[in-house]
Amino acid sequence: MLINRLFAGARQDLRFDAQQPLAIADDNGWLLFPNAAFIAAWAQLAVDKTAGPRIPPEWLHGEKKALRLIHQAGWRLHITPATGGLRVELHAQSASDNPGPLTPRQHEIAQLYCQGLTCKEIGSHMQLSPATVRVHLRNAYARAAVSSRAGLRAHLAAAFPARGG
Repeated sequence: MLINRLFAGARQDLRFDAQQPLAIADDNGWLLFPNAAFIAAWAQLAVDKTAGPRIPPEWLHGEKKALRLIHQAGWRLHITPATGGLRVELHAQSASDNPGPLTPRQHEIAQLYCQGLTCKEIGSHMQLSPATVRVHLRNAYARAAVSSRAGLRAHLAAAFPARGG
């Protein structure tokens, strides 16, 4: 009876959209009802096949490193409560998810930041408030898809080799 209720709830939550990768998982991450699109995307994410059809705990807890790997594979992950477990959605990233290269202002601020200057020092140098500098840096981090100063430095070196990062 419990399985029937789970299945009925899962059918409602999945809506069986053939294009959208969707699955229902229990609270421990075991996949109960993945649709065909989810299974295809799952293989693309190179999930550890020895663990079986289980969502890694890092995904469930939103650990940044795991989510960054999903992002680099071209997906966004949404996990929400659902009838009998969790609703797991994978969304293919659109062009708006990757807004493009750094703007000239973001590049200038990121370059100074990677040289070791603080937001206050950069703001003083560029006649901006430290809060404005932080906004530019936050946007630069998002565009570069990095989460650390070292990551930003590596992005600058790769994206602008002639400028020396």
